[in-house]
Amino acid sequence: MILPFFLRTMFPHYPESLKLFSFSTAPVTWLLIIINTVICLYTTGIQNKTHKDIQDFYEHDTLVSAQGEIFAEYINQHPSQYNDLFIKMSDLTRQGNRNQRDMLGRLALRDPNFIRNAKDFESQGDQVQIAYWKGEYEKVRTVLDKDPVNKWGLGMNGNGWLKWFSYQFLHGGYLHLLSNLVFLMIFGSLLEPVLGSLIFLISYLISGFFAAGAFIQLSGISGVPLVGASGAISGLMGIIVAMYWNEDLDYVYWILPMKGYTGLISLPAWVLLIIWGASDLAGYLSTIRELGGIAHAAHIGGALHGLVLGCFFRIWGKASAHRVFGHTARF
Repeated sequence: MILPFFLRTMFPHYPESLKLFSFSTAPVTWLLIIINTVICLYTTGIQNKTHKDIQDFYEHDTLVSAQGEIFAEYINQHPSQYNDLFIKMSDLTRQGNRNQRDMLGRLALRDPNFIRNAKDFESQGDQVQIAYWKGEYEKVRTVLDKDPVNKWGLGMNGNGWLKWFSYQFLHGGYLHLLSNLVFLMIFGSLLEPVLGSLIFLISYLISGFFAAGAFIQLSGISGVPLVGASGAISGLMGIIVAMYWNEDLDYVYWILPMKGYTGLISLPAWVLLIIWGASDLAGYLSTIRELGGIAHAAHIGGALHGLVLGCFFRIWGKASAHRVFGHTARF
């Protein structure tokens, strides 16, 4: 009973509106949803084991402290690789600040430079403690190397061209997957009938490719891998905005589950770019790269590429696209 009520609340023309989301109308969209779901089901169990092993490492205060001191020394010897914040934290740690030391200890495994060179780095601290830390660190590295996200995400373990595509099919958990697939279903179901399945698939993958490039250029490489379909999905959004810039689309608003607080409102397509882009731009400007989190730079790159593609599609086939989209875009 809950699902029909929810659908009637969200979509006044339910169940007719659900025809837009059928497999026959958008087969590639649904195949992408299925593939992403299957991969997430397979990898999540491995990721949970990996995270537990790493969490066990972090629960040893002695190891975290040793790692913080070694990382501070590494930063001090390689200042050109780090920003002012990390250099300041390094200075405070070497002056005996325990809070900064522990903070660096927890950030060390997010830094690809440190991860690559820690094994061979000659620290001047307590050699017995350092030897113990290196043994435990090697165990953590072995765990990380087996993690699918680290193997196939865009991050510290190399960035061959294949990873610029494989990262799009990995997710950090079920909630991350669900949030992406909702928008993939909406944008894909609207665009695939317009562009055709093959062009839609190519546009999706190439948008994700350019999203990865934007992430690397704007945010750099972190020990936290880039994963998720949101860069490619942002590209789909960009295509819709560019193709139908001044045309009205129906936006769903939902405030409370009662009459008068839910429904549809018609606004120009460019409003979608403001809603989508403003949050990503603000997020990118306010995020510290080394701390990881949402890949706002990838969203921006995917959206910009989608805008370019959308302009091309608008010029290339505006008449036929408008006829199909004009029929399917409205709930």
